[in-house]
Amino acid sequence: MRTVSRPFPIAGTALSSPCPGQRTGRPFRAEDVPSALEDELWDIESATRDPATGHYWLGFENFHAILRYTPGHAPDAMRVLEGEVGWPSNAGAEAMIRLADGRFVVLPEGGDEGLVFASDPVLGASAEPFDFRRPVPGYAATDLAQLPDGRVLLLMRDTVFAIPPFETLIAIGPPPRAGEAWTPRLALRLDPVIPSENYEGLAVRPLEDGRVAVWLMADDNLSVLQRTLLAKLVFDSSAERD
Repeated sequence: MRTVSRPFPIAGTALSSPCPGQRTGRPFRAEDVPSALEDELWDIESATRDPATGHYWLGFENFHAILRYTPGHAPDAMRVLEGEVGWPSNAGAEAMIRLADGRFVVLPEGGDEGLVFASDPVLGASAEPFDFRRPVPGYAATDLAQLPDGRVLLLMRDTVFAIPPFETLIAIGPPPRAGEAWTPRLALRLDPVIPSENYEGLAVRPLEDGRVAVWLMADDNLSVLQRTLLAKLVFDSSAERD
């Protein structure tokens, strides 16, 4: 799914992608990156943040770029995965998370293989694959978030013959590990709970009572048939069934 909003500072001479036709997984510092494709890096699909430093990372489609920004929103470094992965141009880093232990996890839209980086991918950490086994066939990953207890929530979406044409669910599981199969289990189908829409964003925040607020964000794709929505759920681990 494509968006055209640019809420982060991308344009300008500070940072952009490599020259046309160049394929590389080499990390770049901002001052070393040419500006030939700066207009191509507009389709932000994923975002994650280090709460300790304030740095954040954005994942882009088309060239499968990961860009890092400083707490002051200045572009800092980037890595282009286009030459390392076989993802379609419009099915790039759809879901990305920096885990509490410093590892990064990236899932492409509709793919059955994800990547784990032992540390910051823009600093050259190796991309190690893992098998992704979907809890429900047909659903594609759209975002990831880590709970305070270490488990990972996975937002997933399927397209159906309806208006809006989406069904959504949340899955849960331990963090993925390189070289192992990741099999999160179905936790909740969202369609009976909140309005059906194109939910692509997921965030969590601990509450004072020990529960966790789970925020969901829907993208309208500039369509008159879709809506931009923000929904809040509450996750209570004490109410889980074995």
